[in-house]
Amino acid sequence: MDYTKRLFEYFAEDETHRQVVIAPHAPPVERSAAGIDVAMKEILDDNDITDTLIGLRTHGESGALTSQPADVPDELADTFCLSIRGTGRFRVCSL
Repeated sequence: MDYTKRLFEYFAEDETHRQVVIAPHAPPVERSAAGIDVAMKEILDDNDITDTLIGLRTHGESGALTSQPADVPDELADTFCLSIRGTGRFRVCSL
């Protein structure tokens, strides 16, 4: 399932949200000075992350990604970061 919209909603809730860490078999979380905040309660599997990456890549074609959309992989193969202008950063981790 593509969780792009839900992650954007999380960033929109509060301007202090800066970076969400996405990893398989865990909910998306944000590390802050106060500790770890759960961005969504859903536990993502590899397919969810792949679908979300495709959603982020599609969103990036509008010019919102600070890197080129081609830099966003179509599947979870490695750990990487990406930033979306006016939204926040994502760290995507493979296990």
